[in-house]
This record gives sequence, structure tokens and C-alpha cells, in this order.
Amino acid sequence: MAVVQKIPTNIITGVLGAGKTTAIQSLIDQKPEGERWAIVINEYGQVAIDNALIDQPAEVQVMELASGCVCCTMSYAFEPLLAQLIRQVKPHRLIIEPSGAGHPARLIDMLRGENFGKVLDLGSTLCIVDPADFDNPRIADSTLFNDQLHMSDGIVISWIDKRSPELIQACKKKIAKLEPPKQYVYETSRGQVQLDWLDTKPDSTIVPVYDPAHPIVGKALDTHHSEIESVTPPTIPQMASISLKVEGDTSKPRRFQNQGNGTWACGWIFAPNNCFDRDSLMETLESVSPIQRLKGIFHCEDDWWAINRKASESSLKTSAFRSDSRLEIIADQPLDWDAIEASLIRCLVEAPP
Repeated sequence: MAVVQKIPTNIITGVLGAGKTTAIQSLIDQKPEGERWAIVINEYGQVAIDNALIDQPAEVQVMELASGCVCCTMSYAFEPLLAQLIRQVKPHRLIIEPSGAGHPARLIDMLRGENFGKVLDLGSTLCIVDPADFDNPRIADSTLFNDQLHMSDGIVISWIDKRSPELIQACKKKIAKLEPPKQYVYETSRGQVQLDWLDTKPDSTIVPVYDPAHPIVGKALDTHHSEIESVTPPTIPQMASISLKVEGDTSKPRRFQNQGNGTWACGWIFAPNNCFDRDSLMETLESVSPIQRLKGIFHCEDDWWAINRKASESSLKTSAFRSDSRLEIIADQPLDWDAIEASLIRCLVEAPP
């Protein structure tokens, strides 16, 4: 009987804005030639953004799951979708990024369980941490943040090029008090992580300190049992990238909202031919407050641009994505979505020839 070679698998966790997707891009850039990788990115909001922000070589398949957390609202679909991805890609490595609002304990149990344990070799769970989050009571005191820290095998302290030495030192002291101790704690800037960090042997004895904070919607499907026959899960193309065409009046975008567990999300998709005045657009996006996270890709007069904002800190770079303009905002309170949409529409200009 042939020996099944298990797929090295890692979870990269962290709260919204910690730098998970940037870390995954860093890992993709180090992918050994000839290897096939599968990346699963779970976004809380309904409008998929991260897939468009990642530069993907031909041998990297990214599946993006939007509109909820795989630990709860997306759990019914996640198992069959993951099984389908593994069958289609046959990856040499699998990396999973749960939503920043997701608890990792259920995901770890799922990957070690009967359905996937014989196929996946779950390695190190890596938690990306922004030192500033320890100084924010809303995050530092949350069970979500502490569960992510506790369930990780190692921690990567990000943003060290943007944070004060005092804040970084305070962060390291708090991490040093975690029990059991982390197998490694690394510091990094600009989201740079090393591929060999993923090969650390995981600590399978870690158990959750907190009860899962999110209720499971429906039932996670056992891919070997009959329940899957009664549910038709969305296909990978449907879930991986929400491609929603704006038809009819293209002067108005399509809008998508969801909320739960103290988090509100709103996203917009504009028609591909919509064009924005970049200066007016940036001023509008910078004025949106308070937010946890803001990500967008926009067709402007001079180029296509990707904006990435955490609280009051923003980055802007050109984007290779050309399908449509889209925006996702996540906040810990409902915002005036109508006013934000009206402000975005006022930024529209005639597209250059």
C-alpha cells in the first residue's frame, strides 16, 4: 500500500490589521520553484479584497472565503470547499488565514480531525501581532485576541518599523508571560516572515482557554457522511472571488452589509468603467472614522490603486487588479453607510480615453 504524503499545513492568525495577508505575500515570494501552493483567505466582509491584493504566481491558487468566519457562519461550507481545493490543486503546501474576527481553536480541531487529519500535516500556527494592539483595551482585553495568542505555537511581532521601542518592549514582556511559553517569538517589519518559521513542530497539547465566542450556524459538514448530500455548497469560483457585475445604472455601486459579534462590515463594488479622482477619493477614505479596517482597489485617472488602512494608518500602492473598483470597511459600530456611499459617488469623474 502506498504511503500517503501529508500536505504541510499552517494557520496564520491575528486580529484585523495585524498584517496577515502581507505576511502571506512574503511567504509566497519565497515559494520553492516547482511547488504548488494553496492559500485559503477568510474575510469577514462580503466583498473580497485580499485575493486582488496578492501577487500570485501560476503555481499558487488562492481561495477567498468572504462573508463570515470559517469558525462559525462559514463552517457549513468550509469543509467541502477545502476538500475540493485539495483535490483540484494537489498542493505541496496549504496555508490558511482565518478572518481577523475568527477564533482558531475550532479550525485547528477541524484540520486535525477525522476528515482532514489523514491528509494534512498541521504544522506551526503563527500569530501576527501589532504591538499597538496590546495598548488598545478593546483588543487586548478581548477573548478573541487572547485566544489567538494562546492557541499559536509562535508569535511574530510586526510593525516594528512603525512602533516605539517602549511599545515593542511592553509587547514582548506580555508575550513572555503566556503559558505555555511560545516556541518562538520573532520581530519583523513590512510583513516579512521566513518560510522556515512554518516548519516548527506544533504543540498538540494546547487547549483553548475560552469557550468559542462565535455560535456555529447550521452544522459543519462531515465530508464522509450523508449530510453533505442535502446541502449544495458554493463552488470554489463562487466563494473565492465575489465577481458581482454592476448592471443598469452604473453611476451607483452595489452594496453589501453584514454584522455580528460586535463587528459591522460594509462593502461596495463599482462598475469597471467607473473612474475616480484620486485626490478626492483619498480625502474621502481618510475621513471615514472610526474603523478597524479599510481595504479597497480603485480605478483612478492615472492608474489603478490599492489602499490599505488600519485605524488612522494608511498605505497606497498601484494595483494589477483591473476587474472593478471595490471597497470593504469593517468597524466596531455601525457607520453612516449612506453618507459614505454618497461621498464615494461624488469622487467619480469621466474616465480618460
